[in-house]
Amino acid sequence: MKHRIHPIALAALAAGVLSACGGSSGGDKPEAPLNSVPAGVWGVQFRSYDGAADDLLTAGLGKTGLQSVTPPAYTDPLNPTAVELRRAAIYNSYRSLVDMTAAGGYGVLYGPNVAADGSVGTGEERSPAPKWWAYSTTAAASRP
Repeated sequence: MKHRIHPIALAALAAGVLSACGGSSGGDKPEAPLNSVPAGVWGVQFRSYDGAADDLLTAGLGKTGLQSVTPPAYTDPLNPTAVELRRAAIYNSYRSLVDMTAAGGYGVLYGPNVAADGSVGTGEERSPAPKWWAYSTTAAASRP
């Protein structure tokens, strides 16, 4: 006579065996909390760019602002803000590395308004995005 185990009984047995396996940390070592900052990492900061007044790639300048021959101005040139310094750094980096003229291909072959498939957009194409950054060090370092 053949004995046949019912599929539901087999599933219940498997669930019972598997549930007995969970919940153990494998010893007296406590489990680390999820998403904890590793040792040597400090100064974690977060910034969100809205994509209108400020964005991740062009610092709010967009295609036209990056192509302009006039650099972005400071509200108070003797005391520039971090946002103004970032905007000037991005402007100068683009201008020093890339030919920003239409004859050089900017805005036609490459640039923030050119999609990956090569289609040219008409807008400024600013990119809203979150940004995380932090500092790290090693035990032997005296500075980050």
